[in-house]
Amino acid sequence: MAIHCADCDKLIIPTDSPYLPKDICYHCHLTREQNERVKQEKPCDGGVTMYLSKNDEHENIGYCTHFKDFTIAPFINDKVQQRLTEKSISIVILHESDILELNDQLEKTLNEKLKNYKKPEIDLKMKQFVQTRIVEYKGNEYELANRFNTEHVEISRLFKCFKTTQKAISENYSYNIYFKNGLTYRDDTVLRFVNYVCKGSTDIETINQHYKSILTESEVLQTVKKLKELDCFKIDNEIISITRTGRSIV
Repeated sequence: MAIHCADCDKLIIPTDSPYLPKDICYHCHLTREQNERVKQEKPCDGGVTMYLSKNDEHENIGYCTHFKDFTIAPFINDKVQQRLTEKSISIVILHESDILELNDQLEKTLNEKLKNYKKPEIDLKMKQFVQTRIVEYKGNEYELANRFNTEHVEISRLFKCFKTTQKAISENYSYNIYFKNGLTYRDDTVLRFVNYVCKGSTDIETINQHYKSILTESEVLQTVKKLKELDCFKIDNEIISITRTGRSIV
């Protein structure tokens, strides 16, 4: 028999799962879980974001839950680990000399991989699941399958990274890599609210109203102050604005 969700009032069929509440819908269940993480200030450090940066430009070129999952991680890991700090937001910057070295390493690795390149042979039954693309490199064309071919997938990723280093070198970009350490779901959700919902700028009262059902005004103020100290917010005449650092980690 259908019942009304206790939170959103929509008609639902109570779940048979022993792991889910029976009085609310799944969407509201997820909302409650997220609100609980915000209330309890659960850690939210996961994720590393990488940008090409020049003056005021910041072009997002990748996000991974763990740094090791970036294709270029093995090539730059030693440099990154040497430059990481214990700060809550640690920004590792790769400058021109670092990028030139990375570019050379990627080129050497690509050259080695392409020595064993084989054109994809795709079974008729698999053509609906596999796509190919043509990549030009040093005057030659390579057809690469996008799945079910580990070598091709790896070569595609290396090509993409090599293209990025070429752009960085020719257009004078640096690599900026953002690591988080010590942030909470409360910090993260307030940052996202200001950045996405408020389009980057708001006031304390608006934040209080949005979180009034789960946070006290004192907790909101404490969070805003923390984010200001971390250079994620700037405050001018009671207007709270997100900074470049704040935008780069959400």
